[in-house]
Amino acid sequence: MDVLYVLPLKVITTQALFLVMAIAIEAFIIQQQMEFSPRKSIEYSASLNLLSTVMGWLIFFTSPFFLPNGLKFQVLNYVAFGFGEATLITVLIPIGFLTFFGTIGIEWLGFSLLQRLLSEQPLLDTSVQTSRRTFFQPIVQMKQGSSSSGISQPDSLNAVLLGNSVSYGVIVIVLIALRVASVV
Repeated sequence: MDVLYVLPLKVITTQALFLVMAIAIEAFIIQQQMEFSPRKSIEYSASLNLLSTVMGWLIFFTSPFFLPNGLKFQVLNYVAFGFGEATLITVLIPIGFLTFFGTIGIEWLGFSLLQRLLSEQPLLDTSVQTSRRTFFQPIVQMKQGSSSSGISQPDSLNAVLLGNSVSYGVIVIVLIALRVASVV
């Protein structure tokens, strides 16, 4: 029973709540932007959010090794117990921006990998490609939003960016509401 004193249940429950919220919001946006079925958009959103959450926690647990001792304890106290010094906000705001853009990068790479894995195309093309143009052509086409057949395709980066922007916005609003409710 001593584990219950060490286990940060508040962090776990809020992470689970935010994860469910982000999956629902991003699945809706992926469904609208990418024209996926509801089931496929939820599968993509859940996979991407779980990937980014696991990567985020791995980074969080390895980052204290690179922080000075005073800052390390402040960040861990704030995340685990919800309290910290007022000067900690000057560190948390840049970390929040880095987290946002890091999440977008991880989820976009995960989205591209999922599309590649779930398509009938081989992951690695076995034909010999000698020119740089043919090697980078799929990347250029993905950025332009068109396929080799000339049919317009939705842009996965825009879907991931919009989904994360909306879900982060909603989560920030919920965090502010929780903070205001706890102060009152």
